[in-house]
Amino acid sequence: LRRTRFDQLRDAYESLFDAASKLADFGKVRSEKDFILQLLLRLAIGLAAGIFEGSSSYEAVALLNRHEQLVRRCLDDVAETVSALLDWTRVYTKLHRWEDAVPLLNRAIDLQREKAGEDVQNTFRLISAIVDSPDIELLRRAKSLLPECMRVASDDSQLRTTIAPKVLHVYTDYLWRLDGPAAAIEVLKKYVQPEGNIKPDGLLYMRLGQLHESAGTNWNEAKEAYKHAAELDQAPETALNCKHRYAVFLSRHRLPDAPDPDFLFEETLTYATDHGLEREPARVAWAQHKMTSAWRAKFDDLRARHIRDAKHMLDHALASYRARYIVEAHAWLLLVALITDWEEYLPGDRQSHREQAEKLCREITENEFIPWRARLMANHILGRLVGLSSAYSFKGRLRPNPGESLLILRRSFESMGKQRSDPHRKTFQDALAHRAIKDVYEQVLKKTRPDARDPAKRRERIWLEREEFHGRCAFEGLARADAPLPG
Repeated sequence: LRRTRFDQLRDAYESLFDAASKLADFGKVRSEKDFILQLLLRLAIGLAAGIFEGSSSYEAVALLNRHEQLVRRCLDDVAETVSALLDWTRVYTKLHRWEDAVPLLNRAIDLQREKAGEDVQNTFRLISAIVDSPDIELLRRAKSLLPECMRVASDDSQLRTTIAPKVLHVYTDYLWRLDGPAAAIEVLKKYVQPEGNIKPDGLLYMRLGQLHESAGTNWNEAKEAYKHAAELDQAPETALNCKHRYAVFLSRHRLPDAPDPDFLFEETLTYATDHGLEREPARVAWAQHKMTSAWRAKFDDLRARHIRDAKHMLDHALASYRARYIVEAHAWLLLVALITDWEEYLPGDRQSHREQAEKLCREITENEFIPWRARLMANHILGRLVGLSSAYSFKGRLRPNPGESLLILRRSFESMGKQRSDPHRKTFQDALAHRAIKDVYEQVLKKTRPDARDPAKRRERIWLEREEFHGRCAFEGLARADAPLPG
């Protein structure tokens, strides 16, 4: 074959789709429809690293865009089958094309509503496919399927030990996002032992710790839940995740009689190495702990050492990700924070630091396969960097640049249209975007406050009105208990 990159296979993919579209009675044989779906799904998920260079996701998007009619024929044939609809939504959600996935998921909810408890397997697949959706109304519709599904799964002696813990974990995802951590804690304790009949695994203990941490009402209960999760005998991948999360919790919260987070991070990395598992997430989390320690340090030389350690860890992690053609948004944005907050402790000049920070942000915002929430936050950080930072240049463009900054910040809103400014419907991410836009207008107006009687200052008066509008939107409605938080 002598092919080394995915884009070199594009002609082969195109010829297969062209041949399929020309078949008489296409779809009469089930394997014809399944072939189109499975090829797209394989490309959307991604093949094993190291086989080909580049991104298979780009090829999946290209095929979807060029063969819309063929894809529509495949979708029309499965419009009454929940499992097939979910297979297709998996393609779209893997490619972060929620606008295409939402109609299919709404159709699947309608089909599944009468048998949510009878067909637990497909109900679980459905609610799992929707849990990360940016569409709040879709989330509420899916949540209505969960009580019956959860009841059946927990009452059945076989399902109780297999799928019930997974359903409960997703159930708490919905409650946490829509109703807050207290509601999720109540349901979790209702179904797990000793109150319920589900034996908690490491992931459920970890979820309980996350919920207590989010509620911020009982740090000791959170610590005990994380500790239980980290000490359970379980699959290596799950054990690594639990150990990592326990270390992160203790890094955030300095509790008496708790282990040293540095020791736990080192233990987590050793565990990952011994079991041949991915080490980068733990390395990035340890770097974040070092940055937190730098803020707490009382002496400048200790602070500088923490920053150097964090920079070394992040450089190592990013190099490893890049070698596998992965852009991991959290690691990228953490390095941006390190550069912008602690640049006086880093080698190099301000120009190189700010240029690197903007480049890292753009690697996220310009990558359509990064999850949408991460792109929102990257646009927020990039917009502030472009509009509010001290002077530097990026590819010949001078900073600060308020006009470009405002365009970027408009892409950091989570909600659409008027909802982003509605005190009763906007999210916390919307409020953050409003605050950043207000800060940009304020920066522009610092040198020239408009005189209302001066007709030459009409543009400045418009800027002042916009500054005041976004300033109000940054705070109005934030006392709402149901205001969705970012992530």
